[in-house]
Amino acid sequence: GDPSSRGICRVLETSFRRVWLRLFTAGADENYVVELKDFVQGTVAAYDAGYALPSLILELGLHELETGDANVDKTVRLTDQERQTREVWLVLVYLTLHRVNYTPPGALP
Repeated sequence: GDPSSRGICRVLETSFRRVWLRLFTAGADENYVVELKDFVQGTVAAYDAGYALPSLILELGLHELETGDANVDKTVRLTDQERQTREVWLVLVYLTLHRVNYTPPGALP
């Protein structure tokens, strides 16, 4: 994947939107779980790249409408509730990584 802030934000932005859309249209089915895993993997990639949570949230705000799909970017803006939900999910993944003493690949012990 692309470790740049734009690449990480794009993964998080598109995966969050897919999770949210899946939840809204079909509920918490098996496809929802697949989409949620993509969001978690994107969050772990941000953690691995050394992004502090406040910095990641700021970057997401800056790149919010850069999903790579021009139609989505111009028509679908996250609501405050959706932004807050995304932030809670990010916090939960970061807290879980911290709690289990996760070490990013290649990090010094």
